[in-house]
Formats: sequence, C-alpha cells, structure tokens
Amino acid sequence: LAGGGGRCVQGIGHTDAEGAFPAERPVAPEDLFHSLYTLLGIDPEEFLKSVAGRETQIVRDGSFISELTA
Repeated sequence: LAGGGGRCVQGIGHTDAEGAFPAERPVAPEDLFHSLYTLLGIDPEEFLKSVAGRETQIVRDGSFISELTA
C-alpha cells in the first residue's frame, strides 16, 4: 500500500508455523477497506444511494487498523 497518509511498509500480527492462519492480530478485508477510506478522508460508515435508490453502507463491519498510523 502507498499513499493516503498511512504507514504502509510493515507486517501486522503473526501467523502460525506454516503461515496458513493468523496466530495474532488477524485483519479482515473489511478492516483494510475501512482503514483506507478513513486515511483518504472518506467516512467508511457513510451511506450511499444506488441508482435504484437503495441505501448501502460503504464498508460494513470493518474497524480501523491502528498500526497503520503508529
């Protein structure tokens, strides 16, 4: 990742011995998108309307990855 004001060249958490599963600090795709939108100044919890008029949240169930600004 590059840009957006985040600290991007780093590892977050640890995996098991095989590198198959997170052993510490798992991060979901929703967390990544929530963090990217936040760093770019876009409220990830904002609702947008589709062409059909249906409201949908930009990112659901994500949380900010605090290590990106540490």
